[in-house]
Amino acid sequence: CTYPPPPQTCPSGTTGTYPNCITSSSPPPTQTCPAGTTGTPPNCVSNPVNPVVPITPTNPTNPINPITPTLPVIPIPPVTPPITPVAPIVPNTPFVPTVPVPPSLLSQIQSIFNSPESDIISKLIATTGLIIGALGVVGLLAFATPFSMSEIFLLPTRLFNLLLVGFGIKKSMRPWGTVYDSITKQPLDPVYITLVDKEQKEIATALTDLDGRYGFIAPPGWYMLRPKKTNYIFPSIHLGHLTRDEVYLDLYFGNYFEIKNEKEAITKNIPMDPEKFDWNEVAKTDANLMRFYSKRDLWLVRISEWFFRIGFLVAILALIFAPHPYNIVIFALYITVLIVKEVGVNLSKLGSVIDEATKAPLAYAIVRVFSFELGNEVVHKITTPNGLFYCLVPNSSYYITIEKKNADSSYTQVFKSDRIDVSKGVIRGRFEV
Repeated sequence: CTYPPPPQTCPSGTTGTYPNCITSSSPPPTQTCPAGTTGTPPNCVSNPVNPVVPITPTNPTNPINPITPTLPVIPIPPVTPPITPVAPIVPNTPFVPTVPVPPSLLSQIQSIFNSPESDIISKLIATTGLIIGALGVVGLLAFATPFSMSEIFLLPTRLFNLLLVGFGIKKSMRPWGTVYDSITKQPLDPVYITLVDKEQKEIATALTDLDGRYGFIAPPGWYMLRPKKTNYIFPSIHLGHLTRDEVYLDLYFGNYFEIKNEKEAITKNIPMDPEKFDWNEVAKTDANLMRFYSKRDLWLVRISEWFFRIGFLVAILALIFAPHPYNIVIFALYITVLIVKEVGVNLSKLGSVIDEATKAPLAYAIVRVFSFELGNEVVHKITTPNGLFYCLVPNSSYYITIEKKNADSSYTQVFKSDRIDVSKGVIRGRFEV
């Protein structure tokens, strides 16, 4: 029998099929560390408990967006040139007049008068026109609040109304009391007036002058006035118990009244009713002897009273239907005037005599009033314990002397004034002696 020979293999380091063996050029097989170790053979170490997984870098062409918190986006406004705001158009807005600013009034007048071609008449006309125009501009600037066209036309009337009312108040407020005819409103003279206290004791007396004027000073207390005149009766029945009429305030009808302040003068207005015809009053009116009363002033006061009533009604209606600032101011003015008309104003009525060295009041001094032109004594007054006196005189020029009371009740002249021009019918002020 035949036994086949054993197969032959290529020796180590060669490859192929025997006998075609060729030397192998391929690298030896890669050796790795056994399981449970890491590293490169033969340097193999034990694997840690929590092996760190290396982070494989990402492809820069496809980056993974990290998760970041969302932040508010603040828009950046575009840069644009500033735009001037335009006021919205409000319907039914009252007309606001445009007030032009005039050039210098004095320079225009000078240019008119310096022009050689203008005659005197044209110069006067042009100058008058400029002045009137300037006054109109000033008036508009003074009342530059929104008001309607109708109010523009009513403005001169309303201002004239207030002027008349002011005139009436001025004529009604005098630093003296007046005894007058309740029908004609004409002052009466001579009227003999007695001031009595609550015990019916006579405190002082006075005789009214041509303008029916009088006045008293008395210490605090309760008093009554008793006026007497031929052909007239008191108290007035015609006026009843009014507190005022269209000409006079603070009317008196025979009741007791209280004086609380020692510096308060008694100057109540006393109406008397005519009982018979008095020729003396008619002659006095015809001769124009009264200096503080005239029929013209009487009618102006009455007209101002009617203007006040009508204007006050218009002011109320304007405030209700058009409550603009201008109408509010006008209404406030009328309220102020109404209070003044009813209450009056505390006018300065008294004079005072003070010791120059001690600044103490000079009590029971004699104040003598002399005519500056004639030198004769017109009237004299005795000061109160507080050095006060009340002295009514006609408007004219005077000088006064003051005599101090001595300890033995005699008097010594200690003061003589310079010329005093009286224009408001009363001598008042502070005299230091």
